[in-house]
Amino acid sequence: MQPEITESASGEGAANGQSSAGSPIDASRIRQIYDIVDDSRRNYCITETYEELSARMRPLVGPSGSWVTFSTWSSRTIGYFIRGDVDPLLEHRLQRLPRLVRPAVRPFAVWGNRLLSRVRKQAGPRLLARGNREIFADIAPEFVRFIDAFAGATGPDPDAWARHRAGISAEPATDVFPAADLELMRDGFAAYYAARFETEPRRRAELVLLGNILLADYEQQRVDPIVRSALSLFPSRLLNDDPDDPELLTVRDAKPWALQDKGRLRTWIDDTYAFLVTRFRMALVLPDGRDLARSSELIRVGLGLPEPGPEQSLYAARLHTLRDSALIAAWNAHDRSDGARRGTRARRWTHLEDRMNCIVNVFRARQERAALFEAAPLDVNELNIAALPSDPE
Repeated sequence: MQPEITESASGEGAANGQSSAGSPIDASRIRQIYDIVDDSRRNYCITETYEELSARMRPLVGPSGSWVTFSTWSSRTIGYFIRGDVDPLLEHRLQRLPRLVRPAVRPFAVWGNRLLSRVRKQAGPRLLARGNREIFADIAPEFVRFIDAFAGATGPDPDAWARHRAGISAEPATDVFPAADLELMRDGFAAYYAARFETEPRRRAELVLLGNILLADYEQQRVDPIVRSALSLFPSRLLNDDPDDPELLTVRDAKPWALQDKGRLRTWIDDTYAFLVTRFRMALVLPDGRDLARSSELIRVGLGLPEPGPEQSLYAARLHTLRDSALIAAWNAHDRSDGARRGTRARRWTHLEDRMNCIVNVFRARQERAALFEAAPLDVNELNIAALPSDPE
C-alpha cells in the first residue's frame, strides 16, 4: 500500500520526525514514496517530506533555510507543471488583467495550460516528475541519517563525524541520472555539521550557505540530462512507457535530441527553445509571510531576483559580505552576477552553469527568510489532491 496522503505536515508531527500520515521519516518511507506510480501524488509526498525534514534541520543549523527548505518550495512549484494546473507565472499574468476580464479569460488560460502539458505524451511534466523523484531518493535519505545521528549531539565528535561522512553514499548512476562527485555531498553535510555547533550567527549562516551550494552543485549535475530533456523539443524518448517495467526513466532506442551531439543548427534550435521556456514559463514561488495567498514572492528565473526595496541589499544581511574561504571559493565557482540583480538570472535553464548561477543567488538572497518555515507549502484544497487517482495496493 502506498503512503496515505493527508494535509500539511507542519507542526508537531514534523518536529518529532513523524510524517502527517503517521509513519516516521526513514529510508523505508522514502522508498515507499519513490515507488508511488502516480506523479502528482508522489510529488505531493515528496514536498511534504522535504517540509518535514526542513523543520527537523532548523534546530540543528539555526534559522537559515537548508537545502531541503528550498527543495520544499521547488518541489511545490514543479507540482503545478506535473498536474497541469495554472502555474504561478500564469496566475501572476491573469491577476494583472482587469478584474472584469479575468473570469472570461481564465478558462481559456487553464485549457491552454493543460493542453500544453499534455503534448508529446506529457513528456515534459513526466520528466520533471522523474527528476523530482530521483533527487529525492538520492539526497533525502542522507538528511534523515544526518538528523538522526546528530540531533542529540552536545558537542563536536571528529571520530563520529568521520564515520558518518564515510557512510554517505549515492544512488547508482544511470544514463539519465549520471554520477556526480560524491565529495560535494559529503562536504555539504560537513558544512552543516560545522554549523550544528557554531554559535556565531554570521559564521553559522555562511556554513549553511556553503552546504546549500555544494548540495545544489551535486544535485544539478546528477539531474542535468533529465532537465535538458524535459526542456527540449523532443523529450519523449527518455521515458519508458511499459507499465510493467519498474524502470520508468531510461534511454530507449537512440538517445533523445537533447542528449545527442548536435551541430550548430540543432544547438541553436535547442538553445532558442530553452531560452523562451526559461524567460516566459519558469518561476519559483517563495513565501514572504505566513499566508501564501497574501504574501508570496514570484521569482522569475529568466529575469533574476526581484529588485530590492529602497535602502535594501540584494542579499541577506548576514550574507552581505562573505568571509569564509571555502564559501568564497564555492560562490565564485558558480556566481556570474557580480552582485547585479539582472546578473542573477538564468538565460537557459538547460545549461548547468546558468542554473547554478541563479540557484546560488536565490540561496544567498533568501536563505535567512523566516517565512520559509512559517508558511504552509501544501494546501489540499488548492492542489485538488482528493481528485487524484489512488495507487493500487
